[in-house]
Amino acid sequence: MSEEMKWEAGRNTHENIIYVCFGGLSNTGITAALAALEAVQELGLKKVAIGCLAGLPTNVAPVHGKTKAAGKIVTVDGCPFECSKKVVEAAGFRVNKNIVLTKDIGMKKRRSTRTSVVT
Repeated sequence: MSEEMKWEAGRNTHENIIYVCFGGLSNTGITAALAALEAVQELGLKKVAIGCLAGLPTNVAPVHGKTKAAGKIVTVDGCPFECSKKVVEAAGFRVNKNIVLTKDIGMKKRRSTRTSVVT
């Protein structure tokens, strides 16, 4: 990892941070996760990073620090429960943009019928 990508408290290492609900590995959860990974791959870590959703309610200091340092917070949820948005807000952060796949693109949520996500 290059020195410029190393996180320090109060230092903005990325412009945006994305929090994603994996939806119990439903089709919408997997799609949300893949979309976030694609955003990082396409834009790079200086532009966007994926945050650790579980680190917010458990008060993991670097997770809170990276979230505070980000210019914008984006949440991606597969279904109308909006779990990632609710977790981020419950941790005291304001979500700048929430994307809900079932609402915003009309995707139908179904449980995964695969025994493995990797083929």
